[in-house]
Amino acid sequence: MCDTTVSWNGWYRLFIQGQSVHMPDTCVDMLSCGTHAPLWLNGGHPTVEDGVVTRDVCGHWSNNCCYFQSNPIKVKACPGGYYVYEFVRPSACSLAYCADARNINITSTTVMPETSTTTETTAETTLPAPEIFYPFGSAAGDTINAAADDGSSSVIQLLSPFLFFGRTYQQIYVNNNGHLTFNQPSSSYVPYSFPARGSQDIIAGLWTNLDNSVRGVVSYHQYTSGNVLTRATRDINTHFPNLTFTASWVFVATWNKVSYFNLTNTETSFQVVLISGGNFSFLLMNYGDIAVTGHPVQAGYDTVNSTHYFVIPESINGSFISNLRNSSNVNVLGRWVFRVDGEPRNSILNIAYSNISSDPCYNYESLDRPWRANNESGVHICDEGFSWNGWYRLFYYGMNIQMPETCVSSYTCNTHISLWLNGSHPQIEDGVVTRQACGNYYSGGCCYYKTNPIRVKACPGNYYVYELVKPQIGCSGYCTDVSTISRPISTISPKIITGASNTSNYDPCNNYNILDNYRRSTLNYGYWFGYANGLDDTRVEWDGWYRLFVNGASAQMPEWCFYYMSCGGFSALYLGGSHPRLEDGVVTREIYGSRYHQCSYYRSEPIQVKACPGNYYVYKFTRPPLSIPAPVYCAVLLTTPSVDPCYNYTSLDEPWRATDHSNILKCDYNVEWNGWYRMFYNGQNTQMTESCVNHGMCGTHYPLSLNGPHPQLEDGVVTRQVCFSVGGCCAYRSHPIRVKACPGNYYVYEFVKP
Repeated sequence: MCDTTVSWNGWYRLFIQGQSVHMPDTCVDMLSCGTHAPLWLNGGHPTVEDGVVTRDVCGHWSNNCCYFQSNPIKVKACPGGYYVYEFVRPSACSLAYCADARNINITSTTVMPETSTTTETTAETTLPAPEIFYPFGSAAGDTINAAADDGSSSVIQLLSPFLFFGRTYQQIYVNNNGHLTFNQPSSSYVPYSFPARGSQDIIAGLWTNLDNSVRGVVSYHQYTSGNVLTRATRDINTHFPNLTFTASWVFVATWNKVSYFNLTNTETSFQVVLISGGNFSFLLMNYGDIAVTGHPVQAGYDTVNSTHYFVIPESINGSFISNLRNSSNVNVLGRWVFRVDGEPRNSILNIAYSNISSDPCYNYESLDRPWRANNESGVHICDEGFSWNGWYRLFYYGMNIQMPETCVSSYTCNTHISLWLNGSHPQIEDGVVTRQACGNYYSGGCCYYKTNPIRVKACPGNYYVYELVKPQIGCSGYCTDVSTISRPISTISPKIITGASNTSNYDPCNNYNILDNYRRSTLNYGYWFGYANGLDDTRVEWDGWYRLFVNGASAQMPEWCFYYMSCGGFSALYLGGSHPRLEDGVVTREIYGSRYHQCSYYRSEPIQVKACPGNYYVYKFTRPPLSIPAPVYCAVLLTTPSVDPCYNYTSLDEPWRATDHSNILKCDYNVEWNGWYRMFYNGQNTQMTESCVNHGMCGTHYPLSLNGPHPQLEDGVVTRQVCFSVGGCCAYRSHPIRVKACPGNYYVYEFVKP
């Protein structure tokens, strides 16, 4: 399970089978709570009188209880002895929030409250078959497969031929492990990865290691008349409104409450429905309760040589498949529908999509990203990290541009796998068409990678709109073709994310917009290998002045950057100078953007800044240049110590930290830093070095030094950059720290995890 895939929104109360539980506030074993690194509350739960509090969240990994320091959450104790949590997206995948079940009895089932929750399906929480299911079971007259692990039906002679992407079949097999085959039965419990480029056609409702010998029923039924045909006719005409269709044959295969192998307390229910009539053939997949599993899984279909295939997004990970009942390509939760008889003109895959409520030629988001051009390279940005939603029109510095229709080399378009359109763009009279997006892989061929198909439409004014979706292959990105650049004939006002709604001619300290997004925090640096966190400030229509917050706590822009800082985007923007003082009024500051370990690689538009009474700042943000990939204004918490750290610190007397010590190979990333520290050397006062230190000294691989002088007493608490040396002094930068000079000629440091 990976809670980064959940769309967290608001407050949550935890239950297990109807009984109230809370998050653990002590370390949780690795590989528990259905995930790799389970998340627990690093701090006690509040009392009712405490109100809403903020707590750190830790993930246990590599025998370190707080190896992952995820984004903090808010918690509140409620009358009645329970807690509510404002869950947010964790800082990395393979993390999931835990529920403490140690003190409850989970043998009974109680009624759940009517509330918005994110649940997992277990065998004890059994729901009736969803309404989307076609009739099944003994009441429907089904033929039951033998209860046998890795078994199959005998050959089933079809009452009507079924056309599947150009091949006509008279028989079929229903395999207990969740898939259909046509030529021979299959006992395989390990699914092929689609595209398999194999020698058989396969329909995988949920191909995995199922075991109906312990629990559940696998059954099937054919229909050539009656209410099921009427229902199938209605469904297909609803999902394909441009067709006039009458069903003449329906085949329903059902896996009802079947357990996984060696996981007898699990239940999984789904259907595969084949429908034909005239020259048309369709495939429906209906999903009910799907239990999570560690077994390999595959949902979709594949053909001989993979000339046609489809993988339901996020269905190849057993930790995610419980979400199948909430997914769809036709706006019917739990249902996926495909036309599978062949290829009509201008289509690569026939996938049923929901009706377009308004013309996308006039309802799109402008995507002006010059760095996506096929003559650009240098960084690796992965489109899986962005939140794609709806239709997009492509621009290049304000001019029309379109996706390439021919092969694009790997590592261009500032990504690893460069995606191009495998097929020509449509004409206006074609309407909305579906196109395959392909990615090149060295000698593997221009279309070695086939990602989720996209929809395309030609629009009046000589431009195209694309319904871009999240690619399902690692670090891929949609390209644009510089040879197609043209000046717009007409421009329809696109949808733009609004940054604010009010402007003001008054003091900006009293008239500002609140910008509170935890992903802007400098601690959110999870785009390693190009996986950004979805923010892009070129998409925001900035309007007026802004005050920064992080989860409700006052924040400010950083005056520094560090190695691989991202702040929820790709290029982290920071202030190229110090913040003003109250008496300075409104000042202008340069803005710089980082790229990997290079802090000032980009130069953005300057902004205005003002210091305000009450120890906070306001900023007049502007749209960054389009040439900067996914730029984001960063935020760092602006906090004042509640007590003087000169008299409230932890002594740190570790002689191996000296600049002349080597070969101990300590790692401060594994230390649980908390608060302020004073440094000693065998009982004598010492301080951090302000100069470059050679690799391998200070008892570690990469010694950290202060990039700047220590403060004076009158400076109070200051922030200093921390450097480490690889190929040069301060070639790389770690998280900054706060420092204070104290009476008695010593310093205290607020150390954080590097």
